[in-house]
Amino acid sequence: MWRVQKEGYLEAKGYRVGMVSRGDGFLDSPDAEYISSGVNTKDVGAVAIGRHGNFFLWGFSGSPDYMTEEAKQVFANAVVYMKQFKGQKPIARKYNDRIATKDYIDNVIGMLNKESFEHTVQYYKDLNVQSAKMFKELKEKKAKGKQLTEMEEAIIKAQSRPMPIPDWEQYVQ
Repeated sequence: MWRVQKEGYLEAKGYRVGMVSRGDGFLDSPDAEYISSGVNTKDVGAVAIGRHGNFFLWGFSGSPDYMTEEAKQVFANAVVYMKQFKGQKPIARKYNDRIATKDYIDNVIGMLNKESFEHTVQYYKDLNVQSAKMFKELKEKKAKGKQLTEMEEAIIKAQSRPMPIPDWEQYVQ
């Protein structure tokens, strides 16, 4: 594992969140390459660095000023690599991000069991504890007159509410 940015969007500087693509279709489609995943909130198969036709996907948010030296080299090499795909068009486009793909549906069906349900419930509970703690810390920081990042301000404005814990019927739906 290697670090791309000197600081992540959760650490400071008010970075915006990067944009990764779901991995569906990258490993089984012509003219599409899955190069690397990265830390993200989608899944381990999400594409942080990839190529589809002449589109290069770089899912990290920091400008080159905030990239590690290794990341700058990878980015520069990727730009040179992409030159050979000039003029190639992507084979498909997904205009509606709410359209489910077969891999996604298979994954959801595979999670329809009590063990996955219990794992999800515990995940939501843990997330609610972490969110409440972070919200409290940010409010205290602001009350002390300390400067908040753009991301921290957005969290406070959202007035974090606990995520509802689903029952079995809600989970299945």
